Amino acid sequence: MILAARAFYLSLLCSVLAVTAHADESRPAHLQLTLTESGSVSMVFKVPALGDRRLALYPKMPDNCVALLPPSAQIIDNAYTERATFQCTGGIVGQTVFIDGLSSTLTE
Repeated sequence: MILAARAFYLSLLCSVLAVTAHADESRPAHLQLTLTESGSVSMVFKVPALGDRRLALYPKMPDNCVALLPPSAQIIDNAYTERATFQCTGGIVGQTVFIDGLSSTLTE
C-alpha cells in the first residue's frame, strides 16, 4: 500500500513538473499586388499577429511608387492586414518590392 501511494505521488509530481514541449511555429506572410485598370497598384500585406502585436515585417515599394492615400490596417483573426494603393510612375513590372525585417524571422 505504501509503495502504491509513493508511486502515485511520484507520478503526480512528475506530471506537475513536466515541461511542455513547443515546436517552432512558422506562419506565412502574404503580399498581393494587383495592377488595376487605372494603372495604379493595389497592395494587400498580411502578417501574423498576437493580440495587438504584429510581426515586424514592412513592405517597401519601389522609389517610383507613391501612396495615393495613407495605408489602412486592421488586426482580425490573429493576422495584421494592411491595404494601400500606389501610383507607380513607369509601372511596377520589373521593379523590386522589399520586405524589411524578413531576414530575422521564420516567416516565408
